[in-house]
Amino acid sequence: MSDASTNIKGEVLTGNAGEEINIVSQKIIDDALLQKQEILNDAEKKQKEILDSAERKRKDILDAAKKEAQERYDKVYELEILNAK
Repeated sequence: MSDASTNIKGEVLTGNAGEEINIVSQKIIDDALLQKQEILNDAEKKQKEILDSAERKRKDILDAAKKEAQERYDKVYELEILNAK
């Protein structure tokens, strides 16, 4: 870490004041990075939940369509058997 920093006015701060500003600045940066990571983790979790929900819905729709197709096939098959007699 440098032992000199500048304030808003551009004045050079040396010694403890400069070091304190550097420490506080680094803490702010670290906190921001931590918050960013928490936000990313939350977003990834929500994305996974949404994708899982969509996959379950897709599977439910596919299963329902297969069941309906089988029921239609069975009805047509029964009619064909009756017509063949």
